[in-house]
Amino acid sequence: DYTLRGTTFIDGEAAFIIDIRPGSKIDPLLEGTLYISDGSYALAMVDVHFNEAALPPFVRSLRFRQHFQLVDREFWLPADVIFDAGIELSFLVTIKLKIEGMTVMQDYAVNRDSNETVFDRTAIKVLKEADERDSAYWVLHQKIPNTPEEVEDYHLADSVKIRMDSVRNRYTVTS
Repeated sequence: DYTLRGTTFIDGEAAFIIDIRPGSKIDPLLEGTLYISDGSYALAMVDVHFNEAALPPFVRSLRFRQHFQLVDREFWLPADVIFDAGIELSFLVTIKLKIEGMTVMQDYAVNRDSNETVFDRTAIKVLKEADERDSAYWVLHQKIPNTPEEVEDYHLADSVKIRMDSVRNRYTVTS
């Protein structure tokens, strides 16, 4: 269900305030408020959360907020994204966690001249010999150094692979 609650101004532009909610409490959906630009019908702001039926076990809340900004008086583009979650684990004791994340986008350049060679229509290019290279090669040719956490994670993953290979070799059935 949705309800037109009223109007407001965002970046100097009129916007409709629309409340949304599931028609039934058992439908796993979003509820909250949308702000729609009066002139272009573009999304200007979102503030929604999952209803109780949509929440995974142990999760008490999941909320998503996104603000858009009017760029060049024509394009509504994301300005920030805010996510927060509340988690509650109950065993012998109850542990409550609150997780928050925020991303900010800025300095948009819309329809500006650009170097056409930047985009070659390839999302990811993996050469066939990439899997044949050893770790020494990648240490010498790595573009972005690993963080200490990544180094630890790769070491753990390698040790698990070695352990799994040894277990697999121990129980291999031969004919």
